[in-house]
Amino acid sequence: MPTVVTNVGMLERDANGRRTTNINKTEGSEGTVTVEYENIQYVFAPGQSKTFSDIGIAAAVVAADARLRLADTREGNRTNGRT
Repeated sequence: MPTVVTNVGMLERDANGRRTTNINKTEGSEGTVTVEYENIQYVFAPGQSKTFSDIGIAAAVVAADARLRLADTREGNRTNGRT
């Protein structure tokens, strides 16, 4: 099952659950996140999502930078109840 990783470094949730931008959280090149894993560079723009077919790679990329998250149902991803 594909796993989605999202750069949420500049994003916050308001009281209604909508994404909002927090300019105070920009880092580097205007919130862009670059992660290198096994000599492959993954670049995430602010709010950008990427799909990984291997959950191990996705987990390693997320662990490399605190601004990256595994996408959840608020991003429109649904699970079938299995992990």
